[in-house]
Amino acid sequence: MARAKRRRDDAPSSVPEEQPAESPGGIVAFTGHFLSLRCGTWKPETRSEHRHPSGQISIFGDSAEGEVSSRGRHGRSVRRSFVGSEVWLVPPGVRHAVRHRKATQFLVISPTPAFWKEITRGVPLKDASLVPMRHYIGEDPFIGDLIALFWKYCRSGEFPRRAYLEMASGLLALHIVAVHLAPRQREDEADIGLPAAILNRVITFMREHYGEKLDRDILARHAGFSRWHFSRLFAASMKMPPMQFLNEIRVEEAKKRLQAGGKTVLQIAVEVGFCDAGQLGLHFKRKAGVTPGVYLKQAARARRPIGNAQVPTQE
Repeated sequence: MARAKRRRDDAPSSVPEEQPAESPGGIVAFTGHFLSLRCGTWKPETRSEHRHPSGQISIFGDSAEGEVSSRGRHGRSVRRSFVGSEVWLVPPGVRHAVRHRKATQFLVISPTPAFWKEITRGVPLKDASLVPMRHYIGEDPFIGDLIALFWKYCRSGEFPRRAYLEMASGLLALHIVAVHLAPRQREDEADIGLPAAILNRVITFMREHYGEKLDRDILARHAGFSRWHFSRLFAASMKMPPMQFLNEIRVEEAKKRLQAGGKTVLQIAVEVGFCDAGQLGLHFKRKAGVTPGVYLKQAARARRPIGNAQVPTQE
């Protein structure tokens, strides 16, 4: 009898290993190989405070309302209120707290230090950030699909097996952190500029087609980047925007034609890619210090022979 009782006491009281454990409050929690997860519904006036060796990603549902607080880089406490669905990203080792004023769905993903380093690519997060979920979904619609899946589980109370849940959570964490770090990555790339081969290709394209109607969209497509990204990378490489560089090429070509003579300023302006003489004059004076008309007269005087003197020819 005693032996049977001991067997019953030693038997696991939790759900089977492959299923996530559910607390009496309806909050599902489990610890996997590379992250831990908590998902469910916070009760009104719930407050929690934590500090993790790794980072943490908290996602609040549409009905969320409350405030978060954390310690900033300089040791000062930072408090922010939130209403609606938000994503709260907390760096490793930062003490943080959240208070919910209303009942709301929530999802908290706590990667292991190794997995956090993997998804952040070793890039340190500066401070905790609270950003509306719509920003992340706008940048990566797949995040919206994954979140909708988790909210469906929360509403139904039926969760998939632990392995599936861990994979979905890991994917969600990976995509959220990627969107969060994208501006930092673009800044790092902008400091470096365009790769040399692409930069040379774009400049060659400008020199061969300067007389045509070119804009940033055409140049960006030729480089293989978006318009905004191309402009930043080109400026980092050449220390000026791409259209300014193109206009300087056009001004140099206009100088050659003005020196050769035989054409009006308007004709030359159209040949080198400007809309009219006024547009040429604006960029020309900025670059050469004089208007095209003055430059044309100077070039004509330079070509005029002085008296009867003749230029000697080489044998």
